[in-house]
Amino acid sequence: MKLIELSEVEILIMKSIWKLGDGITVYEIIDYLDQVYDRKYTRSTVKTYITKLKKKGFVDTQVKGNYSYVTAKITEEMYREEQMELMKDFWHDGSVKELVQTLTHTISKEEKEELKDLINDLDDLKKIYIYVISMILLNGLVGSISYLCFHKIRQQLERKGLISMCITVLRGAVLSFLMPIVIVLIYFIYYVYEEDYTMFALSPLVGWVFFVVGIIWTIGFLKAIVKTIRIQTQMNQLRKRACVCSKSILDCKNQWKEEVGVRRNVEIKTVYGLAVPIICGFLKPMILLPEREYNKEELKIICIHELIHCKHKDILWKQLCGLVRVIHWWNPLVKQLDMDVDSWNETYCDLESITIMKSKKRYFTTICEIGISPFAKGAYLCAALGEDKSQLKTRILRIKSIENKNTRNVMAGTFLCIGLSFVVVAIIILSTIGYHKIYVETVWATEIEEDLPEEETEYTMDLKEYTAKRIGTNLAVTKLKQNIKKGEEIDVVQPVNAKTRLETKELRLKKGERIELTVFSSKEIQRDDKDFVAGIIDETGKERYVMHAVDIIHDFYVKKMENIKYSLKIVIKRK
Repeated sequence: MKLIELSEVEILIMKSIWKLGDGITVYEIIDYLDQVYDRKYTRSTVKTYITKLKKKGFVDTQVKGNYSYVTAKITEEMYREEQMELMKDFWHDGSVKELVQTLTHTISKEEKEELKDLINDLDDLKKIYIYVISMILLNGLVGSISYLCFHKIRQQLERKGLISMCITVLRGAVLSFLMPIVIVLIYFIYYVYEEDYTMFALSPLVGWVFFVVGIIWTIGFLKAIVKTIRIQTQMNQLRKRACVCSKSILDCKNQWKEEVGVRRNVEIKTVYGLAVPIICGFLKPMILLPEREYNKEELKIICIHELIHCKHKDILWKQLCGLVRVIHWWNPLVKQLDMDVDSWNETYCDLESITIMKSKKRYFTTICEIGISPFAKGAYLCAALGEDKSQLKTRILRIKSIENKNTRNVMAGTFLCIGLSFVVVAIIILSTIGYHKIYVETVWATEIEEDLPEEETEYTMDLKEYTAKRIGTNLAVTKLKQNIKKGEEIDVVQPVNAKTRLETKELRLKKGERIELTVFSSKEIQRDDKDFVAGIIDETGKERYVMHAVDIIHDFYVKKMENIKYSLKIVIKRK
């Protein structure tokens, strides 16, 4: 939108309107111009300018009673953005770089620092976002491999009739899609916040590739969240519409609640318009029945089936599958995993229900009579008794093909599951940590290394080393809390009183390794040349140290054999 240029007075009047808000009078504008800008304009002058602004499309007026009220049609942001665009095009030939350079010359040192911090914060947020996206993609890859492994093992367990173990390995596959996220969070918190590492940088090409991928993932992620919220809203509406059941239904539920072994409180209600019985809600489980008449056999099977779902915590695992689908919406294996978990939850529930009923035929016949419905398709926040014909047929055939379990099969299946779990967990942890390490050493370091200042010439003081057995044993000892790692440099700013000893934690060193020790005093005073003592102590208590008046810069070289445990300690004392 191309806005008409404004005069100085018109700009001041518009700023007054923007600050005061819409629906103000001319008198309010006059007072604001006087108080803020020290401009004393008459009523007729301001009204004249408001008429001009109205013709230019900036304001609108409305007469109510004896007063005319002014409302802005153009926002301050719209006008400011256009002015910046005009400045860039006219004075800087369309160059944003030149515009920013000009602005930096006109602002104070403090304002420059604030601007720099803002840019760095935005850049860091972008890099954090890219890092998280890359880890989610790795998570999806590792989770997919884990799921394929679990799927193969699940087939072996199915042949042996070990249905409960089939459920276990499928739930392990669900966790494999979520576990790397936990590892990433731990790593990220540790490295970025606990260790206070400098935020990483990205090469431009790698950064933009990950950023575009991240935008695509975010769009799909938001769509998946909207879908989940919609499904949850539907379930909440069903619960609100539910009515209190008859006493016979409540008695049947309470009877079989004890028989099944469910200790939690489970409500049961009827809903008009519901196709098949379902159970929903993990924290507050509720069985919902279609509004119709039921015989004792039907009520018995419904209560047993849905209560077993509650006992097995199937709703929790359906919700975890929903979380996986939201995060990994792009992964086709995740949808298949969700279907497998749902199908095997129903199979396991069928198997236990048949054990209680003692009749496969009667059980499945009753389910068919209750009704077959595609209600549960995509509704991964509840468990439905009835499904479509193909899914129900699969359940029946699966139950028929189950072999009698024996001790050998159970033991073999158990060892198989445990072994696979260890392998998958190891793969997840090693791949995640390995990726993090590679990412840090290659991608993160790309720009950091480029931005490093030129290496300064090393400087050490020509100080004589002394050897002794635990000097200054009568001094008060202060333990340094920071850990010292090989190849790292730490800065310690800590006051040390006279006759005080400051020691670090132990560090294992090898022959030929170097310890760079620097001690600076904040006071510019000179006394004798033995005012400060600093050095290292080996595991036997033998010390090597140097002395100087105020400052110490010295390199200690490890002379002992390899893998000798040294206690690296800074010792500072004043006489």
